[in-house]
Amino acid sequence: MIKLVVSDMDGTLLGKDSKISPVNEKAIHAIQQMGVPFVLCTGRIYSAVEPYADYLGLTGPVIGCNGAIIKNHGTGDILFSNAMKDDVVKAVVDIFRKHDHYFHFYDENTVYAEKRGPLFDYIEMMAEKMGDTRIKTKLVPDVKMLIGNPVQVLKMGFNFSESGLTDEIVKEVSAIKGLTIVQSAPKLMDIMNSGVSKGEAIKSLAKLFDIKTDEIMAMGDNDNDIEMLKTAGIGVAMGNAGDHVKAIADDVAVHHEEDGVAWALEKYVLSQKELYK
Repeated sequence: MIKLVVSDMDGTLLGKDSKISPVNEKAIHAIQQMGVPFVLCTGRIYSAVEPYADYLGLTGPVIGCNGAIIKNHGTGDILFSNAMKDDVVKAVVDIFRKHDHYFHFYDENTVYAEKRGPLFDYIEMMAEKMGDTRIKTKLVPDVKMLIGNPVQVLKMGFNFSESGLTDEIVKEVSAIKGLTIVQSAPKLMDIMNSGVSKGEAIKSLAKLFDIKTDEIMAMGDNDNDIEMLKTAGIGVAMGNAGDHVKAIADDVAVHHEEDGVAWALEKYVLSQKELYK
């Protein structure tokens, strides 16, 4: 019996228009009415998750930065945080500067970068489009001046290089101890503290709700969802997920543009209504 549902956002819950479809929304509200909490779990900066949590009326935990931060959306309390070490962040910055490659990093509310890049521009565009002042972007000449004071870095990231530098950068960053590197979108890599993952976030949720991980269903589509899908009792990959993601999942839904989240909720929760009475 599923007692908690966790969902990735981009490529899973959201369509290409970055919106939640009416079909997915209806299914989410239906399981909430049955007493089954719905939790957003994403690589996004936390402030970029809040508008969706507001829209769905979520009042419990919300997971941002691939599990580096968990907040209670209802109270604003930080339930868990695992910031990167200052000296490690600076070492990674040196690698990107050496290759003259775009990078960014997040704290809870702001995306910082030394120059504009695809992800930075996208977040800026979405914040303006949504009219949400909580989502902030900031260009600074020297990010090292911010690291540690006042910024506690939760996650770093960079877009794939058209010049083929991506593999070299990953190799050099991987040589730094205490880091996890994972692909979170077709052209985006994320860097976090070792041990930070959506899978670990699932374990934290199980403790918070006093349930077993076997009683959690998780849905996702990309590499940063793999540990989450493996940890949950039922891991559902979207139909648009890569074959390697589908291979570790317990089930494969329809494409996210065909309301894959609603498909999974119907199959594993809504069809079992008699169990929740």
